[in-house]
Amino acid sequence: MGFLGDAFTSLVFGAIQSFFVDLLDEAVQIVGTILVEIVSTAQQVLDYPLVIQGILYAQGLAVAILAAKVAAEALRNYILFSNGDADADPGGLLLS
Repeated sequence: MGFLGDAFTSLVFGAIQSFFVDLLDEAVQIVGTILVEIVSTAQQVLDYPLVIQGILYAQGLAVAILAAKVAAEALRNYILFSNGDADADPGGLLLS
């Protein structure tokens, strides 16, 4: 193709590459800015006293439900063990 054709081809490819690199760079910057704003807003929401209290109540409820489940399982194992069930293992409750 010759020197002039190679130079022109190189120039066109360079321009196309530069265009797409700039386009992707701007897209990454926009997405990064949006993510920073989302994180900032989420942090502000998490600092509200209502949200903090809601999280604490949810954690307390989860602990209460877990304690009730463990107590029910312990009672079930105790009743089965008292009635002579060979598969009931009260000690296994602590390990599982």
